[in-house]
Amino acid sequence: MFSVLDKTNYIEYKSADGIYRFLLDMVVVFNILSTSIFFILNHTLMFVSAILVIITLIVRVRYSYKYKNFSILWVHCNVIYISVSSTAILGFSSGFYLCLVLLVYSHYFCTFNNKIFSYAISLGELAILIAMKPNFQNSYGLPQWFSNMSFVICSLIVFFVIIRLGMFANFLTTSSYKELKDERDELERLSKHDYLTGLLNRRSIEHIIKYKPKIFKKPNSVLIMGDIDNFKFINDTYGHNWGDRVLQDIATTLKKIFRKDDFICRWGGEEFLIIIPEANIEFIHSLPKRLLKNISNNKLPSGASVTMTFGMVIFLNGFDDNFTQMIKKADELLYRGKKNGKDRVEMEIQK
Repeated sequence: MFSVLDKTNYIEYKSADGIYRFLLDMVVVFNILSTSIFFILNHTLMFVSAILVIITLIVRVRYSYKYKNFSILWVHCNVIYISVSSTAILGFSSGFYLCLVLLVYSHYFCTFNNKIFSYAISLGELAILIAMKPNFQNSYGLPQWFSNMSFVICSLIVFFVIIRLGMFANFLTTSSYKELKDERDELERLSKHDYLTGLLNRRSIEHIIKYKPKIFKKPNSVLIMGDIDNFKFINDTYGHNWGDRVLQDIATTLKKIFRKDDFICRWGGEEFLIIIPEANIEFIHSLPKRLLKNISNNKLPSGASVTMTFGMVIFLNGFDDNFTQMIKKADELLYRGKKNGKDRVEMEIQK
């Protein structure tokens, strides 16, 4: 079974892998956009941008998570080039400076192994962004509509990328939370239940009795202590695996006999505790016969039936506050049954 750390790391790996691929895709788009604009302007930089498109496509196609640092570095260098070259040629109003804003934002999702290096690159990109504003004007004297169109296209692409990265972040956060919650629920379930039989464990039933005593104050409540007969012999003769199987079969049988609201607990070893908060007389009257008959349906490799002995105490006015004494009384009846030949139910009624 994977630990929550393993699951979370796997989710982070899948999310980061998707983010790197997505950013490389966006760099390809920005390169194609800048190449197209330089081609329209018949500027020599269109050849450089075209080469970058080809290189970025190769990096994207051959991308592997183990080369993530190289991929991040390529994205940064490529976007810096696109932002500076496009802004230098088209002017600040073209909107290509937004690529640098996006680059700074992307550090939240994919950082270098060295945090200081990551922060230094971010500060450098921020400095470039600030320096471009006063130094680059529209040297080509492009019409306003061209600058506006370029700005709108860059804004839409950057906005789309930010939304997409936000979706990755939401997926990562939601998935990690779900895994943590599932793991917590599983740990809570294991803390309350016996790992072998799936029944309530002793600690759990003691907690219920201590903090929810009103459940057991109802009339005609029943407490039953059961013990598998000759269990040591079963383990010694057929092995502990068969002993475990017998415990599991008994647990399954008890769950079939009793109701959903009854409490069935593996008290310890081969002992089982059953608490019935309230039952009608007919149900209580039928219990001894049903218990012995259904338990005997479980067979050993030799064909012999598994048997159990039970001590059963009926509390006509509900349980009292001394749970230890009630357990002691059920135990006394159980061991009386052992002395009287086993495979039986010893019963007592208390008012």
